[in-house]
Amino acid sequence: MESALATRPRLAKQDPHAHSAEIAFRLLLGLARVDGPQNAAEALLLDSCREALGIDAARARQLSPLASLAELSEYERPADLEHQGEHVLELLMQVAAADGFQPTEVAWLEYERAAWGVSRTSFAKLKLRAQQAARTERHEERRALALERLLAGQRGAWIALLVLFVGFALLGWRAASERVVAASWRQIEHDLERSLVFVATRYELERADQRETLLASGSGFFVRPGCVATNKHVVEPWKFAELAPRFAAGWRLVEGSVERALWVEGARALGADGELDFALARSSARGELRLLATAPDTMVERSFSVNRAQRMHAVHDDDDNDLALLAVEGAQERVPAPLGAINPPRKTDDVLLLGFPRGARVFERGVAECSPAPGVIRKIENTLLVSAPVVDGNSGGPLVDRDGRVIGVATRTAKDTSMGICIAASRVEQLLERTFGGR
Repeated sequence: MESALATRPRLAKQDPHAHSAEIAFRLLLGLARVDGPQNAAEALLLDSCREALGIDAARARQLSPLASLAELSEYERPADLEHQGEHVLELLMQVAAADGFQPTEVAWLEYERAAWGVSRTSFAKLKLRAQQAARTERHEERRALALERLLAGQRGAWIALLVLFVGFALLGWRAASERVVAASWRQIEHDLERSLVFVATRYELERADQRETLLASGSGFFVRPGCVATNKHVVEPWKFAELAPRFAAGWRLVEGSVERALWVEGARALGADGELDFALARSSARGELRLLATAPDTMVERSFSVNRAQRMHAVHDDDDNDLALLAVEGAQERVPAPLGAINPPRKTDDVLLLGFPRGARVFERGVAECSPAPGVIRKIENTLLVSAPVVDGNSGGPLVDRDGRVIGVATRTAKDTSMGICIAASRVEQLLERTFGGR
């Protein structure tokens, strides 16, 4: 049996712009109630939206909230279909940001993102933009300016935006849970796990009849199939200041003693004795791993105390040449991390540092498990200073932005150990260009 809505006469002809504007306003009313009763900030924003849409206050009070265009009959829906998903999301983000993006609002927006085919990175950019605006401007002024920008121009553009809702409604509220992924650090970490690796270098030093085995370790990430980026001091630690007092005292590197190894994130790394097991790794000793390239060495003479005497020794400078590339065999399933920000990074931007802080010492289950550290950018010059600390084991790990893109490589700790220094991703791109050219 046909419903009353389906059988009632077609609505009388009216101004299509006014009709679309009213539907838009009803949808905004519905979103404002997703997380409960409408609050004062949302009410102020919705009133600004009402004025921009040309709906008078008396008429607005007669309009009921609309949770979905699926509630409308085919005669009540606007015609035409255009794809303006990002613009619609930008408007809805402004309403959702009024009370700080409640979980129910985020879930509602995520379902819409998936249905419209808007990418996760675009969704994250829109959400972060709304959050940043809410933190830096007064509520009333920010929302008024944002709505003015969004609603400026031809009112006909609103028809295109509203028609997109029609397409979504016709598709229905389908089960999109597998496609909908939260634009959060947790999801970004999950996306990049298949790019991460733990790297270790085992080597020997000797002096007279003494010999000692040492180990350096850090993080890395795939930048192209079969190629990993990491720090030079992880794969050639003898060039750096930490070992300089030993070399100044007469120790030297044993030729042929260097073995490098790599464990992908989630792989077992420790043996039964609780120590790193190179037999479980891709190893240079078995031809599965090799040093492909390093950034140019920049050596400087420094003074070191040896037996209460000062001695000079050349060490690698603390600069942005602390980069190396490793060639890896048998890692076709690994996914390269995307390099370079979509938008240039700025001070106070949120970032996430991925890697293996403290190295194998915290592999309690015996597997190489990433331990992410969120922070913000504090300063941008030749390097990036971030509030996420770079500790032993983090070296060589990727620094990623809210779009899930690598914008830097962890290299060392600042004098204040609560902060870390990262090399800009552009330096990795330059090293890749020198190594592979256009290939």
